[in-house]
Amino acid sequence: MKKSKVSGQKRGFVAGLVTALALCACVTASLAATGAVQFNQMELSLNGGTLLPKGENLTTESGASIPSSILYTDEQGGGTTYIPIRVLTEKLGWETVWDGQQGTLDVRLTGDLALSLMSLNQAGKTWVGLMEEVEPVQPQEGYKLLDQVEHSGTQPYWHSFQNLDLEKGTCLSITVTNSGSAPVRFDLGFGTSAQAFTSDATQVPAGETVTRTVKLLSQEAVNERLLSIQLRGAEGTDHTLDLTVDAVQFDG
Repeated sequence: MKKSKVSGQKRGFVAGLVTALALCACVTASLAATGAVQFNQMELSLNGGTLLPKGENLTTESGASIPSSILYTDEQGGGTTYIPIRVLTEKLGWETVWDGQQGTLDVRLTGDLALSLMSLNQAGKTWVGLMEEVEPVQPQEGYKLLDQVEHSGTQPYWHSFQNLDLEKGTCLSITVTNSGSAPVRFDLGFGTSAQAFTSDATQVPAGETVTRTVKLLSQEAVNERLLSIQLRGAEGTDHTLDLTVDAVQFDG
């Protein structure tokens, strides 16, 4: 079995960026009242191209002039820079929806960015009468190998676990190594095909190995519904998949 590594660095970066965007919705008037603010002290660039200029104001659609950044210095001497959300999300091509009644800004990501924010497993999720997902386990002995395959290409990978005998073990661990350059969606659930499939989705980050472990609750349920997995790229992408899949059954 391959050793699982769940660093989540890329997920953490994107999650942190989205959190930072939410924090930018502070009221600048209250900051200005403290006398501890400076304007337009930072240039923000993306891959060498300027998104927000240093030393210049921005002009809104209504013609108003606003700072491109606001540096707030707190009482301890620490500095925090705030930037306008709308300008940044538009530059990055992210859709945003403002709910004035609730005071909520919804940033709607798509493609690889949306996928990279998904969790690595669904431990604690229960399918009533069928199975429950538990913390990932990679047994080193006493297991039965159910699937071991390498998959490459642009087509999704699909596998159904047929004729499962729970007397040989009530737990299954599916380990996926993603050697590709983009995150992969990892669906685990019940169904006979991608068109008749009910699942919980997680992600396998690029260059990482992720394990999901489930405990099957009923032989009758397993006989009636096929436990299946599907691995594919994010919606709207056509990345080439480069995957290794290992699935084992064991007592847990």
